[in-house]
Amino acid sequence: MRLDLRNVINTPDAKQSFQFEVDMSDLDFYGRTPITRPVQAEGCVTNHAGALVLEGTARSVLDLTCERIFPRKDRPSGLSGGSRAGRRGA
Repeated sequence: MRLDLRNVINTPDAKQSFQFEVDMSDLDFYGRTPITRPVQAEGCVTNHAGALVLEGTARSVLDLTCERIFPRKDRPSGLSGGSRAGRRGA
C-alpha cells in the first residue's frame, strides 16, 4: 500500500490518517503460514516543521503451534510504533 502525501509534505502541521487491511495468508515462514487472518493497520502521518512523522498500529491473530504440546493456538498480536523522515536540503 502506498500513501499519497502530496497534501502533507509541504504543509506544516498537516495530517493524513490511513486505515487498511492486508491479506498476508500466503506468506510462508519456514514452511508455516501463521498469519491466516487479515492484518488491520491504521495510523496517521503528520508534518512537524518539514519532518514527516508516521505513527500507527497493525493487528492480527496468529495461528501458532506449541512445539511441546502440539495443539494449535490463536494468539492476538499487535505492533505499534512510529518513524520520522526529513527532506534532503531542508
